[in-house]
Amino acid sequence: METSPSNRPKRRLYGRHRVHRLSKHQERLYKELLPKISVPLGTPLPKELFGRTGDVVVEIGFGDGENLAWMAKQHRDKNFIGCEPYVNGVAKLAVEIHDNQLSNVRIFQGDARDMLDALAPDTVSEMFVLFPDPWPKRRHRKRRLISSDTADTFASVLEKGGKLTIATDVDEYAAWVVRHIGCHPRFAWTAASAADWRSSSASRPETKYELKAKAAGRRCSYLTYVRT
Repeated sequence: METSPSNRPKRRLYGRHRVHRLSKHQERLYKELLPKISVPLGTPLPKELFGRTGDVVVEIGFGDGENLAWMAKQHRDKNFIGCEPYVNGVAKLAVEIHDNQLSNVRIFQGDARDMLDALAPDTVSEMFVLFPDPWPKRRHRKRRLISSDTADTFASVLEKGGKLTIATDVDEYAAWVVRHIGCHPRFAWTAASAADWRSSSASRPETKYELKAKAAGRRCSYLTYVRT
């Protein structure tokens, strides 16, 4: 018997939640704007979340929100959902949403898996997971976002032809992604050669972590899959 999201045991969320003190502007928007644009889990998602139709794009672990805000500004006809537990990152994205009048962005602050469980099947057109925590120690691999379970969930919520892009600067994690996503029967890898996954094909700004990885001399992998 399948367990419903409401009856599922509470997951433990690892990683940072807050580092720096928020500025007064960030603190105000975090308190006043976030409740208005938060994703509720008690209603069918993403139906009626934006009050309009349009493609739905999800970014899991948006960090400081630079990529998500850029996409939302460039594609105001699309609807964006960002998932991030990090308070400082959520506050920074809230500032971008306010200052740029981005009415097409909603935020889920918490474990992305809980939000994904609430999404209806075949409703997401594109999904990004950019530089997730690799949890490099073997004993911590169970903490990784990418797993057999999440691969099934990604395949369920993405519409046919929908794209999933995962970026990492850890070669072992890239191999992990290939094993869990690339070998999934409902995903097809778009790369035809190494050049296709060693450079980002997307027209988007490089994230702060991405720039830091390249400055340190680490190679980045950009793995894009299509839901078949």
